[in-house]
Amino acid sequence: VGAGRVAARGWLGLPRVEELHRELRGLAVAPGEGGEVLLDGAEVEGIDAAGLQLLLAWRKTLEGRGARLRVSDPSEPLAAALAISGCAPLFQGDGGDADGAAHPGD
Repeated sequence: VGAGRVAARGWLGLPRVEELHRELRGLAVAPGEGGEVLLDGAEVEGIDAAGLQLLLAWRKTLEGRGARLRVSDPSEPLAAALAISGCAPLFQGDGGDADGAAHPGD
């Protein structure tokens, strides 16, 4: 089963998108291989539309290969941006928030 982990740091904006794209591309998952790519968001200082677009594009690419992209341990700015944009559920673990943790009352 294919899997990988990328640690995202700093500002995930237009200047950083190309670098992060290379890192994610390095974790290529073969079609039908399945698995999960974890994006460790603990050290993300913020994200703009370009960074969010990259995450959404990689999510779609991985889904087409039977895999998924999950954000683990999102920083407060990343978690807030995902929530405000309505994208948090797209990067959740099973039954939890974007960090994969289940919360009472959900």
